[in-house]
Amino acid sequence: KAAYRRPLTGEEQQALLELGTFKNLVTFLLQSPHFLYKTEIGNGDKMTSHEIASSLAYLLTAFPPDAELMRDADAGSLSDSNVRMSHAQRLLSKGVDTLSDFFLEWLEMDTAADIKKSGFNGPAAYLQSRQFIKDSLSGQTPNLNDVFSHNVDGRAGILTQKAFIAAHSREKSTAPVQV
Repeated sequence: KAAYRRPLTGEEQQALLELGTFKNLVTFLLQSPHFLYKTEIGNGDKMTSHEIASSLAYLLTAFPPDAELMRDADAGSLSDSNVRMSHAQRLLSKGVDTLSDFFLEWLEMDTAADIKKSGFNGPAAYLQSRQFIKDSLSGQTPNLNDVFSHNVDGRAGILTQKAFIAAHSREKSTAPVQV
């Protein structure tokens, strides 16, 4: 169940039992597309609870669903938006590093440490932006909107951080808008 991130069908269980040795079982599981890929096939037009659990966990933590999330997936309660939100907020507090990496890469700020500009300390700006994201997401009720609106040291949101501005401006300019 953990390898596939969902309950196994009777046929799947039988096929695994027929493999015989532990080595054959591990080899089969590690090569299975159910292990290698996250599926989003769903039932008709909606994702299954287990697919929702996998998507939520990988998005926010870069890891498979934890036991608590799998329990709710097994119970089918992830169709309730309040349950999903509760899990998202819980996982968000665990996945701050993953989301920091996501934002820094998405906004092309991950290269800020390598930028050479007069008076610009790239490594310090990168670390400052990384910490800004962590601080924005570490409140009582973490919210992704805070990354864009959180105010620290007079800088409102991630788009006003030195690393963003430097990464999106020309070599001898500080303006992120390139004409």
